[in-house]
Amino acid sequence: MAEGDDAELKARLAALSQKLADAGQAPEKAADEKPLDGSTGRAMSQGMRALGEFVGAIGVSAAIGWQLDSWFNTAPALLLVFLALGTVAGFWNIYRMSAGPSAGRGIGKK
Repeated sequence: MAEGDDAELKARLAALSQKLADAGQAPEKAADEKPLDGSTGRAMSQGMRALGEFVGAIGVSAAIGWQLDSWFNTAPALLLVFLALGTVAGFWNIYRMSAGPSAGRGIGKK
């Protein structure tokens, strides 16, 4: 019975080796199909910039609100106000960035 098990294991090993060899060739074909124009890099760059703009606006406004609260002894009123303003500013920055260079030029003009 041990000889039959060895033959079965060798057959399974050969089938697995063949599947692995076939799978090793597939990513090379997929790599050829990726766009070469760099659009993925530009998209990731724009996403990281949007994240930085959003987090930066909230962080700076929170720091300003916290400092004003410590100076005027109004904790946490000004912190909350500036957090809200920072969130609005962050969303506004992302909107302007995604709308492109023509955003805001037509406001109020005919």
